[in-house]
Amino acid sequence: MPFTFAIGDLHGRFDLLDAALVAIEARADGGTIVFLGDYVYR
Repeated sequence: MPFTFAIGDLHGRFDLLDAALVAIEARADGGTIVFLGDYVYR
């Protein structure tokens, strides 16, 4: 059964987004990533 990962609003913190994506890629072979919140500032 594939995982579903939800990434919340990181308030413009690209470093946290990058770290989350690296961690997901290291752990899961496939699955779905759902982005929540706003990723474009204004």
